[in-house]
Amino acid sequence: MKTKNIFFAYVMTLTSIRVYAQNGEWTLEQFRNEIRSKNTLFKTYDKSREISELKLKTGDLVLTPIFFMSAGYLSDKKQPNQLTANESSAQKYSLGFSKKFSSGTNIKISGDLSEAKNNGIQSPLFSSYEKYSVGSLGLSLSQSLLKDSFGELTSVRREREDVQKKLEELSTDIQERQLYLEAEFLFWDTIYTDAEVKQREASLQRATKIENWIQKRYSDGIADKADFMNAKALKATRELQLIASLDDQKSLQRKVRDFIESAEKNSIPRFKGDLNEMRSLSFYLPKTNDFTKIDVQASILEQALKKTVLKEVIANQKSDLQLSASYNTNAYDATKSATALVGDLSKTDTPTAQIALTWTYVLDSEEKKALTLQNEKELQLSQLKLQRKKIESVSYWEELSRRYNELTSKISAMTKVTEFQRERAKAEQDKLAKGRSITSQVITSEQEASDSELTLLKLKAEQRKLEGQGLLFIQNRESL
Repeated sequence: MKTKNIFFAYVMTLTSIRVYAQNGEWTLEQFRNEIRSKNTLFKTYDKSREISELKLKTGDLVLTPIFFMSAGYLSDKKQPNQLTANESSAQKYSLGFSKKFSSGTNIKISGDLSEAKNNGIQSPLFSSYEKYSVGSLGLSLSQSLLKDSFGELTSVRREREDVQKKLEELSTDIQERQLYLEAEFLFWDTIYTDAEVKQREASLQRATKIENWIQKRYSDGIADKADFMNAKALKATRELQLIASLDDQKSLQRKVRDFIESAEKNSIPRFKGDLNEMRSLSFYLPKTNDFTKIDVQASILEQALKKTVLKEVIANQKSDLQLSASYNTNAYDATKSATALVGDLSKTDTPTAQIALTWTYVLDSEEKKALTLQNEKELQLSQLKLQRKKIESVSYWEELSRRYNELTSKISAMTKVTEFQRERAKAEQDKLAKGRSITSQVITSEQEASDSELTLLKLKAEQRKLEGQGLLFIQNRESL
C-alpha cells in the first residue's frame, strides 16, 4: 500500500509538470492580463463604469426639449345650455414645444386651434355662435430670480452627480485592485507551493537514500533495528509531506482556473516568478511621496458627496421669486373652419399679454428642519469616518513597512540558518558513512535542513505578497 501511495504521488507530480510544460509559462504580468481578459468580474467592472458615465448624462434629462401635440373632440348635450343650444360640440387641436435651460429659464411655444358648433340655438342673441373658429399662437417665459437664479439648482445637481460618478468609479477601481491583489497572492503562493513540491521530492529522495543505506547496515549487523525504523519513519514522513504539498498544489491550480474561468479539462501554464527577487515595498506606489490608502480617497469623495447633497437640500428649500411673461395672438372667425383659420394665427391686432411675479415659500416645519438636520449629521459622520480612515492609512503603511523590514531581516538570518543546516546535514551523513555518527543525528539534521529551506521559501513568498499591497495605495488628492 505504501509503494502504491508513493507511485501515486510521483504520478501526480509528473502529470502536473507535464501539464505545465505543454503550455509554457506565465509571468505575473501575463497572469494579470489573462485575468483581465477572461474573468467575468472585470467585465462587470467595465459595465459599472459605463453605467456611471450614462447616469451622469441622464441627469440632464429634465433639460431635454419636449414636443407635444394633441387633438380632441367634445360633445355636450347637458341642459341648460348657456347659449340656449341643444348640443355644443368642438374639435380642438394643439401643438407646441417647451424647453428648460440650465440657467433656470423655461420657454414654451404653442399653437391652438378649435372649431365650435352650437346646434339648435333658441335665442337670437346667440345666433352668431352657431359656428365659429378660434386659434392662437403663444410664447411664454419664466425665470426663477431666487431659488434657481442663474441655474443654481442645475449647477448643484450636476456637482452632486459628478462627485457620485467619481465615487462609483473609485469603488470599481478598489474592487479591481483587490482582485489583482488576490491574484498576486495566488501567484506567489503557487510559486512557493511548486518550489515546496520540488523540495519535498528532493527530501524524499534523500530520505530514501538514508533508508537504503541504513537498511544495508542493518542487514550487515552494523546498525540496530531502532536506527532502521527511524530511517523508515523519516521516509514515510517525507512521503506524507509530499502528498500534502501535491494536494495544496492541486488546490491552487483550481483557484487559478477559477480566476481565468478555465474548465478542468483545459491545462494551464506554469507560473514563472523569482522568490529571491526583491521589488521593494514601493513597487506599485505612485511616483510621489504624498500617497494614501485608496479607501481614504473613497472617504474624501463620500464627504464631498454629502456636502453637495446638503447644498442641494438647502437650495431646494429656498423661497422663490418667479418672473413669468406670456404673449398670445388671438384669431376668430365665424365663417372659417379651424384649418382655414391657420393663416390668421400670426395676426397681432388682438393679442393677450401678461407679466407676473410670484413669490413662494415652503413654511418651516419639523419635517423641513429634520431633512436639513439629517443631511448635516450625515456630513459630520462622513468627516469622522474620513479622519479615522486617514489614521488607519498611516498605521497600515507603517505596519506594512515594519513587517517588510522585519521580513528582510528574517530572510537574511534564515538564509544563514539554511546554509548551516544544509552543511550540517551533509556533514552528519559523511560522519555516519565513516562510522563517527549515529543515525538519529543524521535524520534530525536532515529534517531540520529541510524545514529551514521551506521556512526560507515561505518568508520570501510572504515578502513578495507584501510588495503587492502597494496596489492599495494611490496619490493623495484632498481637493476634488
